[in-house]
Amino acid sequence: MKGVTSFLLLQNLMSICSLSLNDVCDADNSKCQNLLISTPGEITYGKCYRHAALRRLLKVSFLTCLKECMKTSTCSNVSYRRDWKMCDINGNINSEVEIVQEFGCFSSNISSWSKALVGKCARHNCREGYKCAFKGDGFTCEIAYCTGRPTVANAELNEPFGLSRDLGHGMKYKCTNRTQMIGTPFAVCRQTGEWKSMFVCEMSCEKGWINFFSHCYYIGPDKKTWDDSNADCKRRGSFLVKIDDESENQWLQSVMHDNNINITWIGANDIDQEGTWRWIYDKTAVEFTNWSKEEPNNYNGNENCADMAKRRSYKWNDRICTSLLRYICER
Repeated sequence: MKGVTSFLLLQNLMSICSLSLNDVCDADNSKCQNLLISTPGEITYGKCYRHAALRRLLKVSFLTCLKECMKTSTCSNVSYRRDWKMCDINGNINSEVEIVQEFGCFSSNISSWSKALVGKCARHNCREGYKCAFKGDGFTCEIAYCTGRPTVANAELNEPFGLSRDLGHGMKYKCTNRTQMIGTPFAVCRQTGEWKSMFVCEMSCEKGWINFFSHCYYIGPDKKTWDDSNADCKRRGSFLVKIDDESENQWLQSVMHDNNINITWIGANDIDQEGTWRWIYDKTAVEFTNWSKEEPNNYNGNENCADMAKRRSYKWNDRICTSLLRYICER
């Protein structure tokens, strides 16, 4: 039996040298140690990728890790933790992927290995999200992982080895930005290859405030001018409500209805320049609108503040800023 060909070590945390297959194969895995390929691939010791895993396999050999990468669409390299027998089958490297120093972990670019290891699957062209599987005398493509990343607002991944996308597996998350988790802390890759989030992270609002999509809202108890309303909102660490879209506008309608509010100030105004409506919170232009018919009309030349009224089907109107109305704050 010929001696096992040594690997070329590309990078090492301490030094650069050549290592044998014994350094990556388990002691009882003779099949791995005696690969019948003329040139084994290249390995980087002490560094692994995070957030690149398409699939994460447990209790598998390094040889199986290599083969599964070759069978998996868009796999470009593997990260292998020998003590754990854990294999990360990694996709293309992009700006979201981290390379970290990790003792006991090594990586290898799959392009440096012979595809003869996977037989008929060497010529597969399975699309993203799929892997090659042997079928009769040939092969087929079957779904293997979720593409992309879960869409989870105000949350960050809470996994020690980073993101993986295996079918039927869940990735653990934690809420950020002082938000509170509702549900279970996992985003699951469903068997259809689509992500499903099992939770939402919502703003935890103090007593007297109402939550909506990670924002807190306060209903002013009395009637004030537009300026005094905004001043009271500021004292509470907030601002007169800014309505970003139709969903928020409809939600405010329900709040007004449930709290018996016939009319309320909102944060839109054109005080600085007539006809140029901006939100008091951040001075941004009012993009989403829900003006009543023929409004805003600046009646008598001094209507510079916006309200929202039940009698106009909750549509907006411009009026004199010194009018006394209820108000809603947002933060």
